[in-house]
Amino acid sequence: MASSSSSGLAAAAATAAAAEKESNRGIWIPCLLDDEKLRVAENEGLLRAGDWRSGFGETVPHPQAGERVHFGTHLDRGLPFPPSDFLSEVIYHYGVQLYHLPPNSILEMSAYATLCEGYIGIRPSLTLFRFYFHVRRNSITAGNPYITDTISLSVRRERSYPRISASESVKQWPATFFYHKDFPAPSKATALSAFINRAATALPSWDEAPPALNDDLILAKRRIEYLIKHKGLKGSDLVQSWVACRIQPLQHHGDRLMHSITASKNDSLCISPKALKP
Repeated sequence: MASSSSSGLAAAAATAAAAEKESNRGIWIPCLLDDEKLRVAENEGLLRAGDWRSGFGETVPHPQAGERVHFGTHLDRGLPFPPSDFLSEVIYHYGVQLYHLPPNSILEMSAYATLCEGYIGIRPSLTLFRFYFHVRRNSITAGNPYITDTISLSVRRERSYPRISASESVKQWPATFFYHKDFPAPSKATALSAFINRAATALPSWDEAPPALNDDLILAKRRIEYLIKHKGLKGSDLVQSWVACRIQPLQHHGDRLMHSITASKNDSLCISPKALKP
């Protein structure tokens, strides 16, 4: 849906969806992402050689020391290592790990980061994100929270925002888990927290009201409204922007913002100098 790489990664998710029923949502299912599919991602710049390990055939992740649990579906939607400061802020604010967030929430964060960096020229703001997005809890009929897919991040109903329409749910995405070395950005001790196999614990942030915006963020909001009303900006435009430019919005880029990308195929913001396959 939203990646330059991933015929292999998407195929793994599609195979998983066909293999398992909806009743298994929110629990771990056997991993279907093998070495061959991960090598495809490596060849296209989404993974570095020696940094990853397949969990193929395992039902529940068992990372080794120094490894973190990642997902092909999340990698495919703009999240390679090292993660951006914005991704880290979101995870910390809501008290979750990657497996608590479904692929569509990762896609929304990538699109939001693209909107901020590529169209407005600011760093992604957690405050502005909270103004536009809220938490939706996912649980089984008995009221128990899912272990995987515990919460979703969705656009608040009343907001004027470039929404991603007809975003399909990847029902069995936990089957795309794999292991990645904890590769933090400079000045960070870790990239992600160590894996703990349990549902996320509800925090006050899950039910918080939208925050007030300062003057700078009010200007950013007005710019977004202008782009929607006068330029016809849509969520699909945001996704197409980062896919076409071969940028991963939730990857740490140092001091550079996405709007600073050049025409050079060797620009450091790009994950690969290779042209997109038709």
